[in-house]
Amino acid sequence: SSDTETENAQAHIEEYTLDNGISVFIEPNTSNHVLTLNLTVEGGTTLLTPEQAGLENALFAMMTVGSKNYDYETLTQMSYETQSAISRSAGKTRATLSLNCIDYYFDTMYPVFADGFLHPTYTQREYETVMQGYEQSLQQRENDPFSILREELESVLCKDHPYETSQNPTRDLIDNITIDAMKDLHTKTLDASRIFITAVGSYDSKKLVKKFNASFGSIPTAK
Repeated sequence: SSDTETENAQAHIEEYTLDNGISVFIEPNTSNHVLTLNLTVEGGTTLLTPEQAGLENALFAMMTVGSKNYDYETLTQMSYETQSAISRSAGKTRATLSLNCIDYYFDTMYPVFADGFLHPTYTQREYETVMQGYEQSLQQRENDPFSILREELESVLCKDHPYETSQNPTRDLIDNITIDAMKDLHTKTLDASRIFITAVGSYDSKKLVKKFNASFGSIPTAK
């Protein structure tokens, strides 16, 4: 039955807690060599003002294009050589940084992933690249009647609601997405009480949790 299948799936989820309280959920899967790792920050746009539309999305985008120890060229080359991908998503209630790679290259790509979250790059060149991407996205949405209708409906239906802030930058607010604004948001994002980690694949769970503790176990809880 479906209930039995759900119970069996849940039974294979391993749960751990890092030193600072961050929850970790690992689903062992030996059916292939592809590993998936997601670090999720809860809150999303509900914690931002309408004037900060697109800011969290931009911050997580910056996490994927370089960091303190891995500049854009290095990250791009490593991703190409290992056929790995570091990606992100940002929505109304949470934002996620993800790593997908073959198990053979996990130890190579994990430090890049962790450094991206903890120390994203704020170089002017990468910032301009991210903003150019948003400009292109804005132009596409402005030329799509369905997108225009959807945004108009959201602005009316979500007025004075926690969902009022858009996860995408808007034409009149895109200039609010600055490097300083992202740095300030990143400081607030490093809050252990809002973070959880999920992993699926053929991991050695104990070694993985040890890696997580070394990378993320000292993130403080906001007071």
